[in-house]
Amino acid sequence: MSSKLISAYDIGKSADFSCQYDQRFSYSTYVPAHITEANYTPNKLLVVIHGSGRNNQLVRDRFISFADRYGYIILSPLFPCGITDSKDRSSYKYFMSDKVQYDKVLLAMIDEVGARLHLTIKNYLMFGFSGGAHFAHRFFYLHPSKLSCLVIASPGSVTLIDTEQNWWVGLKNIEEKFDISFDIKSLKIPKIQLLVGKEDLSTHEITHSPGGEFWMDNANSAGVTRVDRCNSLYENFTKHGLNVDIEVIPGAAHDGIIICKKAIEVFSQFVEDNESDK
Repeated sequence: MSSKLISAYDIGKSADFSCQYDQRFSYSTYVPAHITEANYTPNKLLVVIHGSGRNNQLVRDRFISFADRYGYIILSPLFPCGITDSKDRSSYKYFMSDKVQYDKVLLAMIDEVGARLHLTIKNYLMFGFSGGAHFAHRFFYLHPSKLSCLVIASPGSVTLIDTEQNWWVGLKNIEEKFDISFDIKSLKIPKIQLLVGKEDLSTHEITHSPGGEFWMDNANSAGVTRVDRCNSLYENFTKHGLNVDIEVIPGAAHDGIIICKKAIEVFSQFVEDNESDK
């Protein structure tokens, strides 16, 4: 990935690029200055998913120290409000829209970045906080083999491995809904870390009510708070033999800065452990 092959604007923090697969969406990247095509290691990509505030470049920037230290490229997609209708704020979180397949949008972005920067990308790290954690863990169900390490931080609502409940509460109709072949064994591939602040107890944004956009029976069955719901997800993942840990962070509420610092620790340990195994 020498400067002769890509624009100087691709080095460091990029602007947002329109996704050619679907130009309603865009993404930004970060490329460490010392990375070249000759020394880039395949699959060194970190995908970070923004929350409801759509601050994709800010989330990207919080992981720059990790990217510089370990030679990772960062991809940060932008899923704007107003995609399904003028009031839409959350369709990307639940993968419920019949107007867009959000997982395919992200996969297309990754392909575009790979082509533009001459990267070999088969699997990658992924981080999502709050609304981004909604996206990240649901993407995981659809494409587990694409992920090597996944950090799910403070999701408002969770989808459990439950073959008795339909999507989004469970996975009963996942194959029909997304036209995929689902094998629960494939969920055991990546390393998964759940993070949530111990004081992340506000419920006004996360409680589903009848008549609400994403209301389903059992929509609130995983618990009342984000702490409850992360614990439910952890217990569910553990029950099914997934490679998962959880950290409930003392003194922290719904704080993206603290969460990102913890996520960097997780990714750093994962990278170092894997490099030492080689």
